[in-house]
Amino acid sequence: MNGLGQHLARTGRPDEAETLIRRSLEIRRRLGDRGYAYAESLLDLGKIAASKKRYAEAEALDREGVALLKNFVEPDDARLVDAAQQLDAVKRAAR
Repeated sequence: MNGLGQHLARTGRPDEAETLIRRSLEIRRRLGDRGYAYAESLLDLGKIAASKKRYAEAEALDREGVALLKNFVEPDDARLVDAAQQLDAVKRAAR
């Protein structure tokens, strides 16, 4: 479900993407799944929130996503670097 959400976001359908990614997160929450895919879903949703100028929401999602991602990748992993840059961009945009 999250993969389809990512595709929809990339193809200019952010509202549909947001709905699917939120569903994906809700399912993972109910199952107690706070793994790598959960972290990526948070970051995907953070991108969408930022694109809609919902910066406070985007920052909260990105912070949680970055914190979780640190449990699954090395500190110099490109995915973590990208996630941290995404969070920094949101913080700058919110000013």
